Amino acid sequence: MGEWMKQGCSSCRQGVLSGMYSPSAAEWQGVAVMPPSYVGTSDAEHAHLYKCQECGAWWRFNEREAHVIGEEEVRSVFPELARL
Repeated sequence: MGEWMKQGCSSCRQGVLSGMYSPSAAEWQGVAVMPPSYVGTSDAEHAHLYKCQECGAWWRFNEREAHVIGEEEVRSVFPELARL
């Protein structure tokens, strides 16, 4: 749990844990969408890229986990999205 608390900010960690980063989930629950926001997908890596609007952290979502990644990994895994 210690490593988890070092990733992103409290807002994006809460969004990831609650699932309320998803507009459809937030709408269904009747709450505001939380960070992080969807940026794009790498089909080759089976991964989605999200970015926190509050702290600027890049989140890589795989099929079973989500974690913060650095700019270098964003550029290598999501080269077409790194310019965003």
